[in-house]
Amino acid sequence: MKNRSNYLTPSEFEPKTFLKSNQELTQIDGDRIRLAREAKQLSLAELADLTSTSIATVHRWETNSYPPDSKLKELSEALGYPESFFLGGKIITPFILSPNYRTTTAMGGKNKKTAEARAYIRYDQVLRIFKRWLDYKWGFEQHDPADYDTPETIARIVRQEWGIPRGPIPNLVKEIESKGILVFLENFADSELDGL
Repeated sequence: MKNRSNYLTPSEFEPKTFLKSNQELTQIDGDRIRLAREAKQLSLAELADLTSTSIATVHRWETNSYPPDSKLKELSEALGYPESFFLGGKIITPFILSPNYRTTTAMGGKNKKTAEARAYIRYDQVLRIFKRWLDYKWGFEQHDPADYDTPETIARIVRQEWGIPRGPIPNLVKEIESKGILVFLENFADSELDGL
C-alpha cells in the first residue's frame, strides 16, 4: 500500500482516543474517504459527480488538504457509510504490506484495490470494537514462510500443533476460529476472489 505512514498500525492504536463520542471526533480523515470510494469501485470523477463537486476537490479531501465538512452528508450517502465512519480518526491497518489472495485467476488492479479497501475497513472496525485484542495471546505459534521450503511443510507442522489428523478438514472455518481467529464474510466485487 502506498503512503503507509498515513495509517496507524495496531501498536500505535490508543484505545482511550476512541472512547470519545462521535460529536467530539470532528476531523474527517481523507484515507477513510479514499478507502470507502475504492470499496465502492468509484473513480475520483464518479465521486465528484455524486457529491456535485470537482475531481480536484475530491482529491484534496482524500489527501487531507481540504475538509469536506459541508459535503459530509452527501459523502455518506454516495459511499454507503454512516457519517461517523469518516470521523473515526486515522484508519488502523494490519502490519502486512499487502494481503495474500485466494483466487482461481489473476485479479485486475481495480478489483485488488476494492478487496483491500474492504478488508482494511473491516480490520479497522474489528480493532476498534475489540480493543482487548491488542494484548491478545493467540492460541497458536506463528511461522514465517521464509523459514520453510514449501507451504506443505508449514501445513504439516500446523496440523501437528493444532491436533488435526491427515486428510480433509470437515470445517476449516471452525478449526481456525477455535484458535481465536475471526473469519468474516465479505461480498468482494471480483467473483474469482474466494478470500484474502
